Amino acid sequence: MTELQPICQSCDKKFVKWDEIVIFRGIAYHKDCLHEVPGVSSYFDKSLQQEFLGTGEDADFDGDAYEHFEELEEEAQDYDAE
Repeated sequence: MTELQPICQSCDKKFVKWDEIVIFRGIAYHKDCLHEVPGVSSYFDKSLQQEFLGTGEDADFDGDAYEHFEELEEEAQDYDAE
């Protein structure tokens, strides 16, 4: 099994320290990249397929990225600004 990388499956952006993330079945997502149904904490992919990922209780992890991954940057680097 490969090691989980600190990259969102949905948007392909690296996580930074304070990102809120959810991990389902070993796949990490930004919470903002998912659609959450209020009241039942069901998460769906925001893509056209709207794939059901699971509930908050099914999540492998739900919290800030720094709690799961080590050595994350404080904020996203803007490489286009150079």
